[in-house]
Amino acid sequence: MAPIPRILFLVRRRSLALASLNGYNVHGDVSYRLTKRQTITANVERTQLDYLREFGNANITSFTGGYAIGLGRRWDFSSRLGAARVDALGLTIVNVDPAIAAIVGQNTAVVVFHRISYIPIIEARLIRRFERSSVTGGFNQSFSPGNGVYLTSKQTAATVGYSYTGLKKMTFGANVAYSRLISLGQQLGAYNGMSGGVGITYKLVADTHLEARYDARHYTTQNAGFSQNSNRVTVGLAFSPGKKPLPIW
Repeated sequence: MAPIPRILFLVRRRSLALASLNGYNVHGDVSYRLTKRQTITANVERTQLDYLREFGNANITSFTGGYAIGLGRRWDFSSRLGAARVDALGLTIVNVDPAIAAIVGQNTAVVVFHRISYIPIIEARLIRRFERSSVTGGFNQSFSPGNGVYLTSKQTAATVGYSYTGLKKMTFGANVAYSRLISLGQQLGAYNGMSGGVGITYKLVADTHLEARYDARHYTTQNAGFSQNSNRVTVGLAFSPGKKPLPIW
């Protein structure tokens, strides 16, 4: 059984309109190899989320079990099932009764919510390996600390990725992904995002690699008048020992 790690993580956002975050996570894992190709795992996890610039916090306890199997030389499959208890506190906007709205002159009010939710945790990942490349598909449903507007949320995500490592000094990769956030307390519509990207790594000299990547993203909410597109180009250097180019995924 592995030792229990304690992880502190911080998120700081430039915009004062978006919530930042202090997080703390403690988890323990145990694995047992059934056969040469099959492994089962069990995990317990405790997460604390404290939001900054926005009133709110969350305590999350989760229990999951996993199963992984090597399907021959070319296929690998892994999965994880479980549940999480999410105890969330925060602020949300609600509609005011019309009779009260006529008196105070406001149609909405900001109120404190305290909600306990139970959400299923579902993960599945399938990898198909070829001689010089691989294809990976994955699905995940779990909890998320949110994106600065949405605080503690239920997140559903799916992704497909391709990686090619057949060149002497260069690797290539591409991926597409879909994600959906549903707030566990705030009265907000679902947040949907779609993204795709391509990237390369090129071995410059010794253990130094050049990395370049382009990503495009489109996201929407239930507000029919709101949608957004973004594009990002990143270039950087990476260091990794070995004769082959640094893999992207």
